Amino acid sequence: MLADAVREQRGVRVHAWRGIGAGYNKFVSESFLDEVAAARGVDPLEFRLELTKDQPRAQAVIRAAAEMSNYKKKRPDRGLGIAFSDYHDTLTAGVAALWLSHHGRDAVRTESRRRGVTVQVLFKAAMQAPDVQSKLATLGLHPVGTCLDDFATHIAKQNDEYGRIIREANIKGE
Repeated sequence: MLADAVREQRGVRVHAWRGIGAGYNKFVSESFLDEVAAARGVDPLEFRLELTKDQPRAQAVIRAAAEMSNYKKKRPDRGLGIAFSDYHDTLTAGVAALWLSHHGRDAVRTESRRRGVTVQVLFKAAMQAPDVQSKLATLGLHPVGTCLDDFATHIAKQNDEYGRIIREANIKGE
């Protein structure tokens, strides 16, 4: 059988997600870049700027993320990470901080700032705007939250639901 394309039925519509693999693929490649930078003894920000030296747009995005997050500020109690993505000519960069909270668990927080407001706060406000809610509903999209904990709760519920469906259908792995 020769097929140019096969649409796989998974029970969840993914065709509108555009590049669903890009997120975790970029996580892997950006993590590897951090390892290379560490092996070379180079700051991850400077390494990314070096790699994009012939790409002014990319450098502008990386520099903007670093500036908005005050990346160069020393934070003795936190680790910072920076990442850059060029996906279909859409350039994005982000900075995250990692620290051990007083509750003893790891916490990740977006450090990028715009006029002192976190990106998460801006995103949450945008997602609650009536015109955005209406547009999302028109597209058949239903937001499940605005933070990592909301997303984790949603994924856990999805795993439980699809696990139940698989068990009830008596589907077995080969």
